[in-house]
Amino acid sequence: EKELKIKTIQQLLDMKLALPAYQRPYRWSDRSANALFRDTFRAYREGLREYRIGTVILHKDHDTYYIVDGQQRLTTLTIFLYCLGEDNPALLEEKYDPLSNDAIVTNFELLAKRVRDLPEFDRSRYKTYVLERCTAVQIVTDSEQEAFQFFDSQNSRGKALKPHDLLKSYHLREMDTLNETGKIRIVDRWENVNENDLNELFKTYLYPLTQWYKGRDGLGYS
Repeated sequence: EKELKIKTIQQLLDMKLALPAYQRPYRWSDRSANALFRDTFRAYREGLREYRIGTVILHKDHDTYYIVDGQQRLTTLTIFLYCLGEDNPALLEEKYDPLSNDAIVTNFELLAKRVRDLPEFDRSRYKTYVLERCTAVQIVTDSEQEAFQFFDSQNSRGKALKPHDLLKSYHLREMDTLNETGKIRIVDRWENVNENDLNELFKTYLYPLTQWYKGRDGLGYS
């Protein structure tokens, strides 16, 4: 409860943040990255005292805070601050899934261009605004089970996780004896499977099957 608070982006990025193995690759679109730039810049220009970017859920393990929810937004902000001149943001030193590379490069190029288009006078002031006036609600849990429940519930709203994403996460959580390299290898293999095939497997076969053996009727089966 002591760590349930509103924090500035500077305060959040100064924490020892890390990415858990069950996180999806970074895949924010250039459209979403551009919207983040546009919204924060408008807030800066309008002189808003505070601009809230949302909620960040963290799982605390000793002195490390694993990002349960908010990875996409925090990564984009870190790339953006790097473009604005922030030296070596710690979050970019994390080991991202190789499938994140394209989105990271695309959004870096986009945000670097937006920064180049800013007047020199605005750049340093805008950077300070993002660090000190943009905030997020920080929720921290020291229970891995609670963290995982947060992960499920947060990602079940809005842009939902697919069933196979959740299944991957459940399996990874149980792999206590597997080292990080082994987990990364499994995640890479999973992420490279055709997503449409996985959707079809769950929608057409596995979900109807589980409902049928429970004696429930459904569309196309009884």
